[in-house]
Amino acid sequence: MYSKKLRTAAQLLIVVCLIGFASCKKVEQKHFRIKVDSISVPDIARCEPDSIGIQIFGYIGPNKCHVYDDYLVYRKSQNKDDIVGYYSIILEVYGEKINDGVCREAESLLDEIVYIFIKEEDKGEYTVYDYHQPDIELGKIVVI
Repeated sequence: MYSKKLRTAAQLLIVVCLIGFASCKKVEQKHFRIKVDSISVPDIARCEPDSIGIQIFGYIGPNKCHVYDDYLVYRKSQNKDDIVGYYSIILEVYGEKINDGVCREAESLLDEIVYIFIKEEDKGEYTVYDYHQPDIELGKIVVI
């Protein structure tokens, strides 16, 4: 009788320890902005029916726990000398750090394609900028 109670108590202790250790491992996530170093865009693109793909390059982080997550695109009109048809595209690119305890030691680099939809009435010349470097032109696209 005594050994049966001891065995049950030991089994219960093992279950409690396993649950305790399993709950200690937490996945930590942190979002951050990625600085776009350079882009690749077509010189001339058609606005309809397809979107325009912009290939973006940059540095995400020091290990493989840093990954590309998402992007935002801001478009605004830049009327140069009162001529309509000049626009700015500002890219805001986000990464995510996922720390699950195991990270491969290799730099995580950005090499993604983002898509921008431009309507027929918004044809013109687009200059692409990064959110971090609003004064540095990354490229130009003429949409016909």
